[in-house]
Amino acid sequence: MADDASLAAAFTVLDWVGVALAAVTGAALCAFPFAIGRPLAELYAELGMTTLPLHAALATSTALPLTAGVAALALTSVGLAPRLPLRTRRACAAGGFALAIVVLVACTVAAYGPIFGRADAVRVEPW
Repeated sequence: MADDASLAAAFTVLDWVGVALAAVTGAALCAFPFAIGRPLAELYAELGMTTLPLHAALATSTALPLTAGVAALALTSVGLAPRLPLRTRRACAAGGFALAIVVLVACTVAAYGPIFGRADAVRVEPW
């Protein structure tokens, strides 16, 4: 039977669910430039939008989402180190998830922003 110190340092089921969610969100952020960023950049080029706002250019690039995704995955993996205190491990897993979800939402909004800006410029005359 395990002693009290090893039970206190062990992750619970809820902790493992959080780690899995953080890992999936970080992986989604790593896939963002290839699944969403590049196709949108090609669409903008076909529409003649040669200069994008800075936030849209960063969101459709490979560098920002991929770097943030790797950082989120690294932070989450630090939380798996068994020699760290449980509080630190939980904070790392939560921090990895928070980083990934914030950057994923920001990149999604920024990447689709020019489409909404272009659609807003279209005026339909009533009959």
